[in-house]
Amino acid sequence: MNCSICGREIEFHRGKGWLHKETNSIYIMYCKDCGYEGGNSITCPNCGGKNYVDNHCVSPDRSK
Repeated sequence: MNCSICGREIEFHRGKGWLHKETNSIYIMYCKDCGYEGGNSITCPNCGGKNYVDNHCVSPDRSK
């Protein structure tokens, strides 16, 4: 199954719910400094920037 927002593959984890498979997290974060997208972190793992913000929460695409 895929996320209806970003199209990334997601999977269900008992006790955690739906997670983006590549990041093993509910949220996809976005760095306003370098454009990196990834999982939960306080700073950007790519550039160390502090402008690392929520992009979206996982949303299963149930249309298929």
